[in-house]
Amino acid sequence: MRRRAGIGLVRNESKILAAALRLAVTGTVHLYGYELFAQLSEWEGDAPMNHGTLYRCLRRLEQRGLFLTSTTDDPSHGPARVFYELTQTGVEAAREATVELASEAIPPAWVDVDIAHTRLRPTT
Repeated sequence: MRRRAGIGLVRNESKILAAALRLAVTGTVHLYGYELFAQLSEWEGDAPMNHGTLYRCLRRLEQRGLFLTSTTDDPSHGPARVFYELTQTGVEAAREATVELASEAIPPAWVDVDIAHTRLRPTT
């Protein structure tokens, strides 16, 4: 796994950040791993990575201060889900990741560089 120059992320981490930014721009600021995986799968038409890779990337991004986590689900109805939200530093890294992905020779079809310049809706 090679870290990219610039923001120092591997491609899967860049994809996760870019997807989280795209979802945040449309109003989904709190997301959990499976939801993120399902959305990436829908956009890419196939599994974007395996579940283990996704959760390892989310933990690394959280350790770097790019995501906040909190468990808000009621565990009496099954396992508690861990929800993730971009930090302000994460938003900036997600903007950079979106631009980086969009500039690839063959960028993921769902990546829209305009998202990198869109203001986030305020959360309440």
